Amino acid sequence: MVGVVDKLGNGVSNFKIGDRVCDLTVIGSYSEYLCMSEERLVSVPESIEAGEAVSLILTYVTAYQMLHRIGKVQAGQSILVHGAGGAVGSALQELARLENLNIYGTASAEKHKSLQQVGATLIDYRHESFIEKINQVEPGGIDMVFDGLGWQSFKRSLKVIKSGGLLIAYGFSDAVRKGKIAVMLDFIRFKLMSILPGSRRKTFYSITALRNQHPDWFADDLTKLFALLSSSRIKPLIWRRMPLSEARHAHELIEQSKPIGKIILEIE
Repeated sequence: MVGVVDKLGNGVSNFKIGDRVCDLTVIGSYSEYLCMSEERLVSVPESIEAGEAVSLILTYVTAYQMLHRIGKVQAGQSILVHGAGGAVGSALQELARLENLNIYGTASAEKHKSLQQVGATLIDYRHESFIEKINQVEPGGIDMVFDGLGWQSFKRSLKVIKSGGLLIAYGFSDAVRKGKIAVMLDFIRFKLMSILPGSRRKTFYSITALRNQHPDWFADDLTKLFALLSSSRIKPLIWRRMPLSEARHAHELIEQSKPIGKIILEIE
């Protein structure tokens, strides 16, 4: 959420009434008023439009931390981004381009046109094998794969990673459609995979877990992203802006994988 400080509790010193602030909330953002702890809030520059600012908080911080905090990417490395047409996927590609990485991305054909500006090599996962295509041009394998799809995809992703390379898993979107038990099974399988010996490293990224471990990282990384946005080095891909009253429809569109980028819910 992005909002404006309306009232201050006793002892609050970091903010004043009227300040623009933001937070990655777990619940509560679909409301007009929130009571927040000041240490969770991050200042939002006045020059940044609220819809663009809120686009950075989850997906861009996720992408930035996976690239820099977890992957520690270096110029010239090759990466594969699954779900390149989604919010995290498009953010990963945009931030990867700033680091001069060689980017491959899987996305359905209808999303390729809107993604071409990033400069990634796009693979239509419905009609092409990303394993065959990448192994043709990168026979030694690539450095990193960012995969939020789930267990079956994780196994395939390992086939294009070079020895010493890294699989960063960050979700189980394929299993989510099947229910909580499927998600739990995918998570257990991945945990077992990650502790078994092998030449390719595997790790799971959770923005909430990393924020709990290093709360200062979240604020620092989001502040860096605001600076990149202010200098026009990044531009969030906003697919649609919808009133809060259409929240249900927004979620239905997301479940159907319709958006290319972010949906912004606006409260009057």
